[in-house]
Amino acid sequence: FDVIMVDGHGIAHPAFFGEASHVGVCANVPAIGVAKRRLVGRLRGEEVLYLGRHVGWALHLREGGRPIYISPGHMVSLDGAKRLVKRFRGGTRVPTPVRLAHKLSQFPKAERGSEDLASTL
Repeated sequence: FDVIMVDGHGIAHPAFFGEASHVGVCANVPAIGVAKRRLVGRLRGEEVLYLGRHVGWALHLREGGRPIYISPGHMVSLDGAKRLVKRFRGGTRVPTPVRLAHKLSQFPKAERGSEDLASTL
């Protein structure tokens, strides 16, 4: 993997170490947190600020939609996280990799069998 997008928070977390940080550190891979709700801080434009630090972004990937909250988890900069998430916008509220992972997780294992997983998406 070049980067993992986690449905959860990175450094935009009360401990500055959310789910994306944990996954990135444990797997030793770059990770980005992508969350539907802001967990900490306040907004200044697109910036999420917490205890005086810029910890993430509030992004609208879909015109007129609610924002998602992006924060670096591990080995990714704030600007890099924003740039990567924008690259994978797919016309929905969440970036395509997170949306597809969620969709795949909804299929019971018995129904997936050994078929090509991409064909179910």
